[in-house]
Amino acid sequence: MEADKEKLLQGSEFCFRSGRLYCESVNIKDLQATVEKLYKSPFYVYSKAQLQKNISDYCTALNQSGLEHKLYYSVKANRNLELLRIISSSGCGATTVSGFEMQIAMQAGFPPCNILYNGNGKTMEEIEYAIRQGCMLNIDSQFDAAHILEAAKKLHKTARVLLRLNPDIDPNVHPYITTGLRLSKFGIIDQHLPTVVELVQSSPCVEVIGLHCHLGSTIDDLGVITSMCTYLLQKTRELREKGFGSIRCINIGGGLSIDYKREGGAVPTPAKLIAEIQKKLKGEKVQIILEPGRSIIGSTAILVTKVLGVKSSPSKTFVVTDGSMTEVIRPSLYSAYHHVDLLDYTAVTGDEGDKTLLDIVRARQSQICLLYCISEYCVFFTQQA
Repeated sequence: MEADKEKLLQGSEFCFRSGRLYCESVNIKDLQATVEKLYKSPFYVYSKAQLQKNISDYCTALNQSGLEHKLYYSVKANRNLELLRIISSSGCGATTVSGFEMQIAMQAGFPPCNILYNGNGKTMEEIEYAIRQGCMLNIDSQFDAAHILEAAKKLHKTARVLLRLNPDIDPNVHPYITTGLRLSKFGIIDQHLPTVVELVQSSPCVEVIGLHCHLGSTIDDLGVITSMCTYLLQKTRELREKGFGSIRCINIGGGLSIDYKREGGAVPTPAKLIAEIQKKLKGEKVQIILEPGRSIIGSTAILVTKVLGVKSSPSKTFVVTDGSMTEVIRPSLYSAYHHVDLLDYTAVTGDEGDKTLLDIVRARQSQICLLYCISEYCVFFTQQA
């Protein structure tokens, strides 16, 4: 059993050694005892080494691809300041979805010129802040274009923008995290694109530097990325012919899935993703922008919780932990899978073949949130004495 556990997390900075879970060189059970003297349970544990490896995987593949490129981190995935400082020090840019995220990205060291302000509901105050600071913005709709033009004119500044397009491509993920279908709230559909183009062409205060698409999250079908690249390349050529010679970027978004189920090789790696992009865009006069979030930060963390007790009914057995939706919302929000395991198997007795299906439940809505935002990859809990 120990050998199987050690193989399960092979290649990760979270691994079992002699039946105990470690993060890098730290025994998590020992860490739990230390942390609970200062704080309360539950708490997150992050691996700096894993974070740096995840960034390096993208950078290495991009550098080997021969594509002109820029790697941006999607701040909404986790905006913890210390983590952002590590990411900014690696040379990444930042994609943000609010004025607060722009502020914290700059506080973490991201240069404003490498910050992109995205979203379909930007306020005028946030738009003006982005333009004043020199951040890029995505135009998501007709009214969004009008607001950005108005703000740029008021400030007497040129806004650098990307047009976020809606390609109507199904990424085959949960509807709640699908963003590139015609029924999605994000992006400019083809029917409205001529109106937006006419608006921005009429203003000297806007420079269209690129196009952008984002299809959704937990993507494991690289074929949809290939289709999106084809779509973006076609639109780039069409708009350049209409006089948009300043278009030099294609932002392919993020959304790559991670190995939640510990199946090893079942989820595409950054290298495979970039290899597919290279097939479509190599030789084209464009800079590729990728903005991953989950696949940068997701595997860097665990949530450590404690079992408060076990209760049974005729049809179910509930293991009640001190975690809650505050710490891990995705399973309840859209039935997402999260791996659950023990921190320490050394005291486990009994026949390994005897298995019982359990419901892992949370005790309450926690009043404690140690970090700005959660990074869910797996949940580990300890047996209560």
